[in-house]
Amino acid sequence: MTAFTDAAVAIALTLLVLPLIDTVRDAAGHPPVSLHMLLREHARDFLAFILSFVVIARFWRVHRRLFDSLAHLDEGLVTATLAWLFGIVFLPVPTAALVVAEDSGRGASALYAVNLAFIALTALVLTVWVARRPGLWDSEADGEHLRVAVPRSAGATVLMATVVPFALWLGQWALLLLILLGPVQRLAEWLAERASHRQTAKS
Repeated sequence: MTAFTDAAVAIALTLLVLPLIDTVRDAAGHPPVSLHMLLREHARDFLAFILSFVVIARFWRVHRRLFDSLAHLDEGLVTATLAWLFGIVFLPVPTAALVVAEDSGRGASALYAVNLAFIALTALVLTVWVARRPGLWDSEADGEHLRVAVPRSAGATVLMATVVPFALWLGQWALLLLILLGPVQRLAEWLAERASHRQTAKS
């Protein structure tokens, strides 16, 4: 299963870079455009590529670590993975929409944010599914790590969903909220730990 998902992610990353190749090829025409001018005129193209590359790479790394803990698969896990891959493979579309968007690009930014929220939600479903089914785990899997992954995934989902209305309001500027991903995940993990300690104390 990991070989299949790795191949699909690689295809998505390839699709991200193809428009940049066309941009560079056009810049080499007659008269040729200098590198400085190319970067200045197409800064949005390069930034959209970098953002989407980082997003896909981060989600892929989390997905890979999750599957490294497994010894078995079931139908629910395969179905959730296919849904997750749908979001990953579709991401080059809203990325391209960001590039061609006029002004603040509220619609394109909202589509991009919805796509991210979908990926985060399916990743959360995958994480919860695995965490609650020890029978799927490898004998050397770190159960505590898998349980901790649930609030972190939930934090990512909440942040991605929060970006959607802000994207409708602020356009592409709302995507800057994505830099909060790490802090939000740590906060979600901390809150989950506190809730667990309280539950243990009451027991």
